[in-house]
Amino acid sequence: MTTIRQAVLAVLTGDATLAALATGGIHDDDSLDNRNGLTPAALQATGSPLIRPGIYIGWTTSDPFGTNDATLHAERAFFEVYFYQHEGYDVITTMRDRVKRLLHQQRVSFDTPTNQYNHAILWAGDVLNMKDDEMAGASMERTRFEVHIRRLDY
Repeated sequence: MTTIRQAVLAVLTGDATLAALATGGIHDDDSLDNRNGLTPAALQATGSPLIRPGIYIGWTTSDPFGTNDATLHAERAFFEVYFYQHEGYDVITTMRDRVKRLLHQQRVSFDTPTNQYNHAILWAGDVLNMKDDEMAGASMERTRFEVHIRRLDY
């Protein structure tokens, strides 16, 4: 049984190009408990203080989607993809572009819950050129996506 979260993670971890760029790994709430579990150690090479390029996927909110009766049949779920590297933004930019190519206007398959299916994943914006003090001052950017989900039980 696959959830929408697992399906999105599988798309990203299953891409060899993205995996080669994200040498610090591709993480989500399940692999780290939550974003509070994302520490510099999660992205560091053993014995090195340097943050390796890495990705964290965090699911945020959901809300009804549609007008009138259609609202009962659909929702939008939002998630953010955080990109990190020790300094600079060159690898982050490449990872961000790759993630957009893999997810924007795409559908993913999931079967839990059984009464829903994914209509589309849409890119919803970027936050660029930031530093994350909690990640030892590493460079960070964030991309937001929305997932349109159709419910079949209404």
